[in-house]
Order: sequence, then C-alpha cells, then structure tokens
Amino acid sequence: ISGQAGRSSSPPEGRGRARATLLACRSMNPSDPVMCVMISAPPAAAPALARGLVAQRLAACVQTLPMTAHYRWRDQIESDEEVLLLCKSPRSRLPALQDWVRAEHPYELPQITALPVEGGLPDYLDWVRAECRPEDQPDEQAEAQSGPATP
Repeated sequence: ISGQAGRSSSPPEGRGRARATLLACRSMNPSDPVMCVMISAPPAAAPALARGLVAQRLAACVQTLPMTAHYRWRDQIESDEEVLLLCKSPRSRLPALQDWVRAEHPYELPQITALPVEGGLPDYLDWVRAECRPEDQPDEQAEAQSGPATP
C-alpha cells in the first residue's frame, strides 16, 4: 500500500504539459534575476492590469491583495482602498513592464517598485523567465529539439 489511496499511478494529463514547460524553462538565462514588482491600483483597475501584464508576457504571475494606502499627495494626506499587485518578472523585462503600466494605469503617478528575489525554487524561477520571454524571442529548447529551421 503506497499511502496514497485513490491516486492513480499514471500521471494526470496536465503533467506532460508541465514537464515540457519545465524543460523549456531550463533553456532560459539563469543569470537574469527574477524580481517581485509591486504595483498599487484602484480596485476597479487591478484585474485588467493583472491580466494584461500576464497576457503581454511582462509578468509570469500576478497576485492581487486588497489594502488601504495612506500617502501624501499635493500637500494633502490621503487614504484610499487599493489593490497591491505582486508581479513576478525577470529584471530584463522591467523597463517594458514599467512602460506598459505607465500607459495603462489610471493614476498620474503609479507606484511601481521592484525588489530582487534572492532565492526560491529553481524550477519556479526558470518558469518565470520562460513565461516572460518576449514573443519575438524563440524558445531555445524547442529549437534544439526540432533541429535547424529550413528555408
């Protein structure tokens, strides 16, 4: 008895895709550090910003957390309900991420701050790098498996 009653010994269908993704991730540049980018947004704008960042491959994952912000703006102390977006992205994508957020964010001066991720599960960090690969940058692992392109 394996102690995992009810579990099949064959992998679920999704595991094949996950394994292929992990193999592709290993071709990414491990010297491109992963960042945790923090963005604050009004609750109504946060879902579109989060989905847009992932859709544009500027973040591999965006988590959203409700919060209250207290700040000084134009000589007034303000308090607002906001959402904190925690975005995982490689440092190389930070300039493009900032440009996109500045263009799409409803605030005149959005909070965009980035902290380096000092450690983590290597496969997860590789996945972040792979998911944020620009669309015009081919997947090196897939190219290696399929052979050289033919004209």
